[in-house]
Amino acid sequence: MIEIKTEWTEENLKRYIMYKFFFSNKFTMVFAAVFGVCFAAIAASCAAMFAMTKSAVFLILVGAVVVLAVGVAALFVLKINKNVKASVNGNSASSEGESVILDEDKITVCKNETPFGEISWEKIVSIELYDKGKTAYLATEEGAVLILEYKNIFTGTEKELREMLLIKNVKLSEKA
Repeated sequence: MIEIKTEWTEENLKRYIMYKFFFSNKFTMVFAAVFGVCFAAIAASCAAMFAMTKSAVFLILVGAVVVLAVGVAALFVLKINKNVKASVNGNSASSEGESVILDEDKITVCKNETPFGEISWEKIVSIELYDKGKTAYLATEEGAVLILEYKNIFTGTEKELREMLLIKNVKLSEKA
């Protein structure tokens, strides 16, 4: 049995979104890298053309490409921050004092140390361990996400939690 506090903070929610967007999907990670390389190649070729021709048009194109790349990155970051703030504001009051107890049969959700709901392991569709962030993410078929940060474990250890989730993840893979 492992008891762990669950909370949605800006930090762990941003980490979850970045993990889901970049690290859980190889295609997205490769696409973002290729996109950055293309912007850099276009800017470098325009700079080379400026050096060869001394035409101000190519210098303007370098500036435009850099501004476009920075704008895309800024738009992405602002959109993430906006969604994170909305999620945290919408869920901060309801998630205060929440914890979960994970055992072999079920996940018990507690509010102020009082059980008020259960989630069957059969309802979990995704278990992801993010070692760099020292966090585990459990997603239900309804779209709910449990963010389990290892530092918030009350009862049990990080090793026990990881072992349990790895076993459950194997069973989940077999079920699929």
